Amino acid sequence: MPFMNEMGRRACPAVRAGGAIALLVAALCACSGIAPYVSTGGHNFFVRADLEPGVRARIDVYRVDAQCRPDYRGSVALEGAGAGEGLALTDRSLLVFSFTTSSFWSGTRTMKRELLLDPRRGHRYEARLQYQKSIYNIAVRERSASAGGARELELIGLEGCRPRAAK
Repeated sequence: MPFMNEMGRRACPAVRAGGAIALLVAALCACSGIAPYVSTGGHNFFVRADLEPGVRARIDVYRVDAQCRPDYRGSVALEGAGAGEGLALTDRSLLVFSFTTSSFWSGTRTMKRELLLDPRRGHRYEARLQYQKSIYNIAVRERSASAGGARELELIGLEGCRPRAAK
């Protein structure tokens, strides 16, 4: 059966090709394995990115169970100067920060760093991601809502996780 438009007439070949391309793109996105992180509730983790043009940053969010097994929850893409996002993190989480650059001469390169975070009630977290002139920096601070003080968190990944006793 030929492809018909809403008026019951045959659609031109360009419309058929456009529909096929849209289906192909949708299928490729669905198979990429990168799902957007769905943040519910009040945000307690805020991230700001300062990236030079052409640099892409992403945060992959994992929930970490009592046995230190990560469970992928989704990703947050940050692109451009001043890109920002708020996340709601209530459980022990592994945040994987990645910077991706690409150029004709060196191809695509990705640098990753991890943060194992056990959010504390009454605290907020602020992350600043920077990539300028081929130098990256990730700084994460924990702020107490009541005391107002802040401390810098060390970027320790899943290797720093210690299993918890079952309740």
